[in-house]
Amino acid sequence: MTGVRPPVRVGDVLQLAPGDYRYGVDRVEYGTSALRLRVQYAPRSPEILAGEWIPVLGVEVRPNGTDGRARAVHVRRAALPASRDDTGAGGTDATSASRARSGGLGEAGQQAGGERGEPEQTDDDHGLR
Repeated sequence: MTGVRPPVRVGDVLQLAPGDYRYGVDRVEYGTSALRLRVQYAPRSPEILAGEWIPVLGVEVRPNGTDGRARAVHVRRAALPASRDDTGAGGTDATSASRARSGGLGEAGQQAGGERGEPEQTDDDHGLR
């Protein structure tokens, strides 16, 4: 995926509508309320990223901005900022997500790991294959 922005990256803050995420192992359930999620893990495999549903690990962001519980969800690809950019509908949401993701450092800061010093991540870090 060289030169192509993945649809979701560590640090993205996703605003997801109820039908745009699902969870569960034995029985898949769709979300029943909006979810704001700060991404802590996102796969890098082109095969996984090309699917309609992308597995993501993150932390809920409460309305007051504090961290909530950890969540493992599958996010509808079309609901992700980069996917909306591909269709020309991303606009401000994608810009906000980019700023949130990079901690205000922009693309250069993010590529250098930002101030967070995030470790290199592999697709099998969390068994999401």
